[in-house]
Amino acid sequence: MRKTLLLSSLLIWSFQIMATQSVRLRTDTTLVVSGTVAPSTIPMNVDAPSGDGTSETAPGKLYFPIENTTGAINSHLYFINPVASVFNVTDASHLASIPLRINANAGATYLWAAVKDTTNSNLYKPIKSFGVVSASAQSDVLFNFAPADICTAIPSECSVLLPTSTSETEKIFTVYFFLSTQSTYGATDTINPATLNTGIYFQMFMSNRVYSDADLRITINKIRVGDKRLVLEYSASATLSTSTAKSVKVFRHNGAPAAVNMPVASYLGSGSFLSTDYSYKQTSEIEVADLQNAISYTLSVAFVDKYNFATTLSAAVTETPLEIQELLKKNQCYLLTAGFGEDHYVITYFRHFRDTVLENSYLGRKFVHFYYSTAPKYAVIIYKHEFIRATIRGAAYVLYFVFNYIYIVAFVFIGVIGVIIYRNRSRFALILLFRENL
Repeated sequence: MRKTLLLSSLLIWSFQIMATQSVRLRTDTTLVVSGTVAPSTIPMNVDAPSGDGTSETAPGKLYFPIENTTGAINSHLYFINPVASVFNVTDASHLASIPLRINANAGATYLWAAVKDTTNSNLYKPIKSFGVVSASAQSDVLFNFAPADICTAIPSECSVLLPTSTSETEKIFTVYFFLSTQSTYGATDTINPATLNTGIYFQMFMSNRVYSDADLRITINKIRVGDKRLVLEYSASATLSTSTAKSVKVFRHNGAPAAVNMPVASYLGSGSFLSTDYSYKQTSEIEVADLQNAISYTLSVAFVDKYNFATTLSAAVTETPLEIQELLKKNQCYLLTAGFGEDHYVITYFRHFRDTVLENSYLGRKFVHFYYSTAPKYAVIIYKHEFIRATIRGAAYVLYFVFNYIYIVAFVFIGVIGVIIYRNRSRFALILLFRENL
């Protein structure tokens, strides 16, 4: 009986040890993947999985910028990082270092990567071994993984990504990182992740896409002047892929650009991207802040995807930020300018209202005279207090809406009164009856 209990305990202990064996992402730090394209080391864009990465439908995502046709107008011209920092799918030294957390059993345990082969019934083919991992409840490793590891295993899927290819495309490969007692696998061997149940999935995005002006043209429609800032209103003729769109960036030219809608490389050395990344939207406005007043800026806009490829630059615009005192003198709508701190369509509207409505009546002219005799004294004080500025902006937006949509306001007001009367109709009926009996 005692031997049976001891044997059962050992079996339970063994199963518990086996159950803890796993490959996971580190959860104690932000997921960071660096790329090595000698001699450069670059940060790579990566999306953490929505869960722990153990589901094929919710994997982590890693984005490899791939070299395009050598000698042509290629991806290098549109790459924000140095030219050397693109991956070649035939070079095994072009690596991404993927951080993994390992829980391994005692004995020889190997860490492997397998790729989903869509040309062979979606089977997973082991393609690269990290080597033996230590038997430990927890150890952290960097798995150096190359696009060449995939493209050597399934070359037919990578033919459009070769440096000699004239195609421009995006390919997505699913890779499974797992533990195994096998030190080697044959060229035709496959694994079933469902039976292993120890690893995690990554989607490896690879693109050699070139953005041309014909694909997507960005236009700066308007530039608004502010104190130490400029606001650019832009629109684009098309959208980036929703799965790979990353940000909007502003390019500052050192001088006047020679042409419009040119690739980034045409301006390298004659300007640079500003450090701020703005949230990607096809049509929006961005505030370029922390500028110096009274200095002229020539700016363009570009979209950037998760491969760090940039679109062609928009036509440049030139403007000069102004100190609040100069901005107040320019706009003369003192309180509104202090509230917004820049040129704004609401200010333009009320300036037009002043000139076409107030100036055409006696009382209106009196109000304008009173306003300009008092408002300048308080404008700079208002500008220094954000709460007062926010209050002025809120009131201005309300008045702007009321003046422009008076019929809607009147309709809503009448509707509210009607609802109040309907809900209190019995009370109103009693009041009317009481008055009739007086």
